[in-house]
Amino acid sequence: MKTKAQNILALVAAATFFGGCAEKSAEQDKLDAVLWVQTSAEFAAATLGAYANATEALQDLVADNPTTIEQMVIVMDIDQTILDSSGYHGQNIQDDADHSSAALDQYLARQDGIAIAGAVEDNHASRALGVKVFYVTNRTCREREGSSDYCPQKQDTLASLRKVGVEVEADELYLKGEN
Repeated sequence: MKTKAQNILALVAAATFFGGCAEKSAEQDKLDAVLWVQTSAEFAAATLGAYANATEALQDLVADNPTTIEQMVIVMDIDQTILDSSGYHGQNIQDDADHSSAALDQYLARQDGIAIAGAVEDNHASRALGVKVFYVTNRTCREREGSSDYCPQKQDTLASLRKVGVEVEADELYLKGEN
């Protein structure tokens, strides 16, 4: 037979459990995700660890295959892999707006990306080992008022990557739909 203390403890446990299951809005989930990426030590530690492991694995691969270095290629995504684009998502939350190509283009034009922890060091280590690195993104080329450039988004992306210390040439970067 349960004692009064056990019943109270069970009630508190149930209230705590079900209280934690309170429904949150999709907007609150998005905000939580953006804040976690921007402020948590765990996210930075996870990306630092992932890039350190990748660098070590590449060093081992190069050491085991020194005659094939010129054939080695790394293909990397940009957003949330090299550049933290959570600022764009945070702006959408603040503006109560959904994703739009125009809003993304405005964000890219600011060239205010921040490097994901460990990405720049991995880039430098890969290049120091003689491994070619290419960058791909879902960012698309589109006309921009006031610009005669065919693809100002490519120039913005190159500038953002270089600003955070990534060594990249224009012929190593491919935007969605680009030949």
